[in-house]
Amino acid sequence: MTKTLLAEMRLPFPPSLNHYWRKDRNGMHISDEGRRYVALAQQLALLNGRGDTEFYLRVHREAEPKQRLKVRAVFFCPDNKKRDLDNMFKVIFDCLTKAKVWSDDSQVFELSARKLMKRDYTNIHTAGRAELEIYGEFD
Repeated sequence: MTKTLLAEMRLPFPPSLNHYWRKDRNGMHISDEGRRYVALAQQLALLNGRGDTEFYLRVHREAEPKQRLKVRAVFFCPDNKKRDLDNMFKVIFDCLTKAKVWSDDSQVFELSARKLMKRDYTNIHTAGRAELEIYGEFD
């Protein structure tokens, strides 16, 4: 079984779960900040970070609902605050599902991640970001 690169994208650093989700008398819902992040992630997924819509369309043709996916991610934290790496994926995966990059994040069977604090990448000028590579398995 071979792994093929389906998509690579650079997204802004995701909001925390506390900023993404809000609870009120009607239950849990995505906050205004979360909706803005989802809209931006959808736009960047469509453009694949480079305006490459053909690449995005290839993801949709090849990422079938039953296909197993592998995600590699590097999170460039915007500061040196303590954050849980696993929570960063929850927001990103929700956005990629809403952007229809995949049918559901249950398709992800392999995950590798790296978190860099601001002090770890002082030579890169960024307000924080997430860099993702999505691979599909083919026979």
